[in-house]
Amino acid sequence: MKISLFAPYGLLHREVGVMGLLSNFLSKSGAEVVLLRCDGAQRACARDAASVACRTPFSCAPCMQEQGAIAQWAGIKSKQLSSFLSPDDVGQVSAWLSGVKSDQLFRVEFRGASLWEPCREQFLQRWNLEGGQEISSDQEQNLRALFFSHVTTRIASERYISVVKPSLHFVAGRSEEHTSE
Repeated sequence: MKISLFAPYGLLHREVGVMGLLSNFLSKSGAEVVLLRCDGAQRACARDAASVACRTPFSCAPCMQEQGAIAQWAGIKSKQLSSFLSPDDVGQVSAWLSGVKSDQLFRVEFRGASLWEPCREQFLQRWNLEGGQEISSDQEQNLRALFFSHVTTRIASERYISVVKPSLHFVAGRSEEHTSE
């Protein structure tokens, strides 16, 4: 049995500890368990909400360390999220999102699903907004970065699932953001 875990925000979600315990048990019971790790290759992240400053590799380091610790503690293998993205994926998503007009941002969809819905809470929290108001150019840039991260994470996750073919896939946080149909 192949089991996959995705805890993209490290220890941000409380269920990660339980996922680690379950992973350790399943691994010792003979299952192949792999943690899909975010390796800081995204333009925006839910953990950015605490700071309006630009992201740097240093803002990702603690989270990547947490994810590595989870894998080590659980005694499982891990794979990097970005290894399931190609430069063409990044270029195509960037070009596509750059072509979306500002007045269409809140209605843009990827594969038939709204991008605003899964990114709304992160965006509003980061900018201390309630929704419905005009957004600044900095806020628009951040929203585009969140959309980029959401789309590329979905592409990489789907590719990972199609390659690894896990029997079960556990996701910490809002699972509808990172699972494929």
